[in-house]
Amino acid sequence: MRLILASLPIVLATPVALWSQSNDLRLTTPTWSASEGLSAIAGVEAFADGRLLIADSRERLLYVAARDGSLEQFGSTGQGPGEYRSAFALTRLRGDTLLVYDALNRRILRFTADARQLPDIEIPIELLRGGGLAPMRATDSAGRLYWVGDAMGELNGAPKLQAVHRVRAWLPGQTSVTIVAPLRDHSDARHEQRFHPLSARDAFVVAPDGRVGVLSATDYRLRWYRENRLQSEGPVLAYTKLPVTAAERVAFRLERAAQPAAGMRPSAGTRSEEPSPQAVRRMEEYYPDELFPDELPPFESEGVRQSPRGDLWVTLSSPAGARQRRVDIVRADGSRRGSLMLPAGRRLVALAREGVYLARVDEDGLEWLERYAYPTGF
Repeated sequence: MRLILASLPIVLATPVALWSQSNDLRLTTPTWSASEGLSAIAGVEAFADGRLLIADSRERLLYVAARDGSLEQFGSTGQGPGEYRSAFALTRLRGDTLLVYDALNRRILRFTADARQLPDIEIPIELLRGGGLAPMRATDSAGRLYWVGDAMGELNGAPKLQAVHRVRAWLPGQTSVTIVAPLRDHSDARHEQRFHPLSARDAFVVAPDGRVGVLSATDYRLRWYRENRLQSEGPVLAYTKLPVTAAERVAFRLERAAQPAAGMRPSAGTRSEEPSPQAVRRMEEYYPDELFPDELPPFESEGVRQSPRGDLWVTLSSPAGARQRRVDIVRADGSRRGSLMLPAGRRLVALAREGVYLARVDEDGLEWLERYAYPTGF
């Protein structure tokens, strides 16, 4: 369909054409590349000596990347001291301590800047009740950990997805959590016991001082909260609204058939194998056309990253089959600083002091980590 549209004189008026127009910022060529591919890169942080700690959420393993790009598994799997059973999230704490969320062992691993392991942080059982401790998404300068709770509730005694979520904060050593900001899933009000495809979900970031920035998935606006109270809000940002067509519905079902337990729109390249015809038919039955929204949300699920300088890099939703992703760069005051198109076949995975990390997805679905310099002016 895109080839047909390209031949028409009104192409610049179409949503897809507007989405793909040239931008004012760009990434050039990689300054570093990994020599091996991984399954699903979920986090990247640097040690003091320049090596990288990488979390692979599909393999549930940690890897270390050397300066020459070679990879080796970091640590060992298990339940004993210093071991882990899952590596679902990776973030940096004050003092350059690296944290790894090990859900299956109900603890958080800690590593110093020179890769020495510190005693684990045990997650109290109290935190697993009434909201749980989902993969941590951020930290602040006081050492608090942040995540989204209340994703599940009950309806007539049965589990159901909640429309209203909450950002929670926890200081290790305490047995209680603090609600610090509201989030919403803006899909249709029919929040029954099923997952709604391509729904618009708010995203959040955390400033060093503990303020929580919530990016709305309806009016595309940044709001800042402190201890669950609104502090400020930025302007509504314009974006190209993309219709959900048959192509988006087919692509979603194929992704779900290949990775049915994902629970959300998977990132490009994370399919482990081609789905069977039976699995595709099941997804067609479970996700009928009428369950889909009319438009894609403004940005991808979990598609918001915060740079060391405080800007938000927002990966916008893209048409099915698009080889490139568009990223808005939003200032802390909520205004748009600029936008860029990522190199073809890449997705944004991390923003660090040393550069921008992208995953290049090959034809087999493997992800190859690359580092780029920030655009001129950053």
